[in-house]
Amino acid sequence: MRIPTALGLVILAAAAGVRAQEHADHVMPKQTLFTVRAVPEEVVKRTATATKASATGAFVIAPDAKLVSYRVTWNALRGSAARVDLHNFGRGREGKVVQELCGRRTRPCPAGRGATIEGNWEIPPKLVQEFASERIYLDIHTSAAPDGEARGQIHTVPWMAHSRQFIVPLGEGARSGTATIFITDLDQFEQMELDVTVAGVDSSAIQLEVGPTQLRVPLVEARVKRRAGALNALVRSTEAADTAKRVLSAISSGAQLRVITPAGPVTGPIRPVL
Repeated sequence: MRIPTALGLVILAAAAGVRAQEHADHVMPKQTLFTVRAVPEEVVKRTATATKASATGAFVIAPDAKLVSYRVTWNALRGSAARVDLHNFGRGREGKVVQELCGRRTRPCPAGRGATIEGNWEIPPKLVQEFASERIYLDIHTSAAPDGEARGQIHTVPWMAHSRQFIVPLGEGARSGTATIFITDLDQFEQMELDVTVAGVDSSAIQLEVGPTQLRVPLVEARVKRRAGALNALVRSTEAADTAKRVLSAISSGAQLRVITPAGPVTGPIRPVL
């Protein structure tokens, strides 16, 4: 998937501005959001044992292109994560580790089959360009799958430069989660794409509501991918016109996202990426 030309130019200009401070005008005018959806099918050396692992992550590059803030939630691993890291390569092969988010060299990964981590790290200018080229991928390693149990490319969406972008930190502790939302005004309709992963939820029968009025998000089932504790959906206002428009309006107004799970609801504020 190619990155939008305008966005690629902005990010590359930001990297150039970091390398050459005399070109101070070549920096990103705002933060840039990248997302990841990690699944076992993306792992190059998959183990013979089946796994339903999945993960959702958000990576925000600061306006000066020097700092990355991240939040990653995974679920349904066969055991606790031994290491969660970023590698530099495209799909289909293994690349070298460029940043460890948790593991042996940094902080220990949380115990349990599902968990959430968040933090910041200083990114070298070269890696900003690799993010822009979508060559960085997330890998979640376990003792049962040392080469990776879930993997996913960190990417933009094709319409990212023209969309409203949101991150939702859900719940806390053992039932924490991460959601990313893109709302795009297209010529024919409004479109919303979202990824949600909730740790500690074994059932994939999760539904979404937008508060405070508990407005149900009209998921178009043909466009919904469900995994254990995870959901990826595409919503267009032409397919559920009135409700979808109300949902999009509520999200834009700063409402909360409420994820309905068999173990009870998990909520979080819908925060815009500026």
